[in-house]
This record gives sequence, C-alpha cells and structure tokens, in this order.
Amino acid sequence: MRNTLIVTHAALPHAVEKFAGVYSYAKGMGWRCSIVETASLGRGLNAAIAPYHPDGIIHEGPLYEAGRLRAAFGACPTVWLDPGKVLPFMKWRVASDPDAIARIAFDELRRGGCGDFVFVTMFPDAEWSRSRRMHFLRHAAADGLRAKTVTLAEDGGAAGGRGGRLRSAFAAMSRPVGVFAVNDRTAAGFVHRADGEGLVCGEDYLLVSVDNDAFRCENISPTLSSVEQDFHAAGYAAAEMLGRVMDGDRAPAVAFAAPRGLQRRESSRVARKGLSPRTRRILERIRARALTGDGVAAICAAEDVSRRTCEKTFLREFGRTIHDALLDVRFEEVERLLRNRHQQIEPVANLCGWKSPAHLKRTFRQRYGTTMSLWRAALSSGHRPVRS
Repeated sequence: MRNTLIVTHAALPHAVEKFAGVYSYAKGMGWRCSIVETASLGRGLNAAIAPYHPDGIIHEGPLYEAGRLRAAFGACPTVWLDPGKVLPFMKWRVASDPDAIARIAFDELRRGGCGDFVFVTMFPDAEWSRSRRMHFLRHAAADGLRAKTVTLAEDGGAAGGRGGRLRSAFAAMSRPVGVFAVNDRTAAGFVHRADGEGLVCGEDYLLVSVDNDAFRCENISPTLSSVEQDFHAAGYAAAEMLGRVMDGDRAPAVAFAAPRGLQRRESSRVARKGLSPRTRRILERIRARALTGDGVAAICAAEDVSRRTCEKTFLREFGRTIHDALLDVRFEEVERLLRNRHQQIEPVANLCGWKSPAHLKRTFRQRYGTTMSLWRAALSSGHRPVRS
C-alpha cells in the first residue's frame, strides 16, 4: 500500500473539494492518504512529514516559504496543485484551466453586448491571475476589441489609494463595459468600488467572476455571475498524475482541469430600461425564490394589486411571462448541476424548484428535446475534464 500525503496551507472549502478528488482516485488505487496543514506547523514541516514516509506528495494552494517546502519534500515525487507561483523545481503541476475560464467569461460578456472590456484583479502576482488575464485579453484582441487591466487593493479600493480609478478607466469605453474579475473576492471589491463611484451594473458595466462561492455571490447586490470550477476534477487529476510519476510512467508536465460552467446571476444581465419599480421587484423575487418552488401566485402576492395586473404589466415591460422567467432561472440551475458529473439526476428536481422528478423530466424534454442524462452525455462527449 502506497502512502500519499496532501500538504496544504489550510483546509479551506475549495481545497476540501480538491482533497475529495484526490481521495476518490486514491481509494480506487488502494492508497493510504493523509493531510498535513502547514499553517499550524511553524517551522516543524520536516518533523511533521517524516512519520508518514510518503511515497508521493500533492501540494495544494499557495506557496509559503517555497525553499523550506522543497527541502522538506526532498526527492519525493510531488505534484503541485493550483500553485500561487510556478518555480523551476515544480516538475508536475495541475491547475484550473485559465483559457476555458476566460473563454466562458468573455462569451458571457459578449452575449450581453459588451464591446470594451476590463480585467480586474487583487492578486496581480499570482500565477492563476496572470494566466487568466493573458487569455482574457487574448480573446478580446482576437475579436479586435479593446481591453485593459485594473488592479484593486485588497480592501476593494484602487491600488495606491487613488480616487476615481474605475470611472477614469471607463471614461472612453462604450457601455456597458464587460468586466472579468479574477475571482469572487475581487468581484465583491469591484462592486463596492463601482457603487462608490456611481457606476450602475447593467447600464455602465456587466460583471463575471470566478469560483461561484455561493456565500459571496448571493449576498451582494447585484448577485454575481460566476464561473464554477471543478475542484474535484483537479484533485482527481493531481492524484492520477502522481500515480503515473510514482510508477515511472511518462506524465505530462502540466494538466488543466476544465470548469463546470457559468452560474448566471444579475451581474451579467443587461438592465432593461423603462421597467417600473413593480416589475423590478418581481424580477428580484423571481431570482431569489424560483428555486424554492414558489410559483407565479407567490411571486405576485407581495404586490398591492391583483395577480392578473402583475402578469400583464410584467409581460408588457419585460417581454416574457412571469412563469417563463421563473423557468429560465430554474433551468439555469439545472444546467449548472448537470455539468457536475458527480451530481445524481433524481435530486435535481427538488434542488431547482420542481414538485417532482417526473415533472422536471417532462418539462426538460419539452424545452431541450432530449433527456437530462442524454443532455449531460452530449455535453461531456466522452472527454475527461482535464487537458494536458
């Protein structure tokens, strides 16, 4: 039985999902797998690793005292999973696919009609930030479109404390400007900064971020459209790569785990001009309550007019019925869940606001012309969510 060791600075939520991917592969191979968190070790890393006698190591996350890590690992085969920087001694790496992430964000912003773009980051020196920036700017340049970079301080302000940084950056750009934030934390800082400068989401800018951290994305106005990464696939790929290295097989130097897709929320939807306060309130209730199973009657109940009046006003101003708008939000969540190959199909109905799995299956077939299982199979097309 091989002993494998996961070394991480701290077991944060996204890291735990990566660990699950590692354990999934390790279980199938009969490995013994353990975790060491360096955040609580002080300078005792060598002593902490020694009792495990690892045959292989997966290091997850940012590097703290890279030289000490390298010395502690010695000649032990090591795969670096989403490192914050890339150093010469990192022979094997697995990272989230920066090109696929940037492509999803760019396509969503183009769908909203954006013609000028801004990449926003709080972490300009991180490898994953630099690579996402490079690919996003490349996609814009390939279409002959303008794009620039804005760096925010970690408190959400402009780097260096200069005022009016966003408004001046947006000054010569066509509205709405397409903003790609490197992650959800940066996106929240950008929204705070934009609000302070009087920039309005949907009119002045559309925004897409990365990670789909539900707490950050849902508890902000506007709610954040975000690219959801497949951390489980990244962990699985790292373990698979480590297995090949320990077996002496030729392993790729770098592998990229593809994202699951986009969770669309308010920040990438173009604001409809001329909407009454009532229609805007109904739209917000649809977004907040569609997945709870609330129907049209419940959505309209809080208004001081009849359901029929609400429906007529909404259709006239928004161009779609309240029922259709509810379905749009529910099916966006259905698609997001189905992109996760570990998600069982039967529970999806309850998670997305349908009364029963049979009701969802029937409605899904009417909308997509196929079953959920076949839709998922066509999406994956037999390809692993990892590229070398």
